[in-house]
Formats: sequence, structure tokens, C-alpha cells
Amino acid sequence: MKNRLFWACALLSFLSIPFSAKAAGKIAGYQYYTFANGDYPLERNTIHVIPCRPQNNDCKELASTIRTEVKKALADLERAKLTIEQPTEAWSLFIQLDQRFLPMLSSKTGYQSVQTKAKGVYSFKCPAQNCLVYSTAFANNRFSYWVVIHPSWKRLDLGPGKEMAADKPLKI
Repeated sequence: MKNRLFWACALLSFLSIPFSAKAAGKIAGYQYYTFANGDYPLERNTIHVIPCRPQNNDCKELASTIRTEVKKALADLERAKLTIEQPTEAWSLFIQLDQRFLPMLSSKTGYQSVQTKAKGVYSFKCPAQNCLVYSTAFANNRFSYWVVIHPSWKRLDLGPGKEMAADKPLKI
């Protein structure tokens, strides 16, 4: 009897390991810009994180909303650069989108923020299978947004391949 109980408990614990390991984990990486003279790590920059399912079922919709608004603002900024008028208003709208997105993120269950450390290194615990990762940065006259839904236990480098960015217009 004890032998059967032992093997039953062992089997149950063995079966639960893959599911719990898949559900939550640590995400780490570094955040940086790439310019003509090399990489520029973003130190002491804030990264906002919300866990996706089951805590927040609307991660994909939220990420899509943010990406759509940023892309629209980028298109408006590009149009403004081509006109004779100064693109001051379009630039201001682009860099101030963050003020609209942060309340949407911070109201979600499990919201957290982390700061990048030396050389742009960061890490945080994602309590779900996926987390929505959001960040902004301004350096060397470039303003960027990063919006990514990323799985737990995977490295995530926030660099030029994942950013939506614009350089500050020369006319401003």
C-alpha cells in the first residue's frame, strides 16, 4: 500500500513540473539603441510589465492598441516632416503617447515596473506563461517605444529590431 501511494505521489509531482515551469518564469535581457558608432545601453530606464492569461485576458488587444496608436503617430510625424510647417505638434503628440498608455497598463492585475541597471541589463519574474512588456526611451534625439508579448523563461533583448522609433526632427 505504501509503495503504491509513493509511486502515485511521485507520478503526480512529476506531471506537475512541466506545467508549473511553463506557466511562470524569469525574463532577462538588456535594452539598448544602435547608432552608427555602436550600441548605446539604456541604463536606469523603466520597463513596464503585466502578466497575460489568466490574470489579464486582453494582453493581445492592449498590445495591438498601443502598436496601432504608435504607428499612426509615426505616420503623422513623417507627414509633418514633409510639409513646410514645423513638425513640433506631431513630435509632441508622438512623445506624449506614453502618458495615455501608462494608465492602461498600471490598472491591470499584476502590473509591475523594473529599472534597467548598468549596461541596460534587466530581469523580472513573469507570473504567467506570457507577459506584456512595454517601455519607452529617449536618447541622442531618438524616441522609441517597445511593446512585446513575450513568453516566460526566454531571453528578451529590447533593441532596434523590436522598437518603433523616430528621430527628433531637425526643425524643432
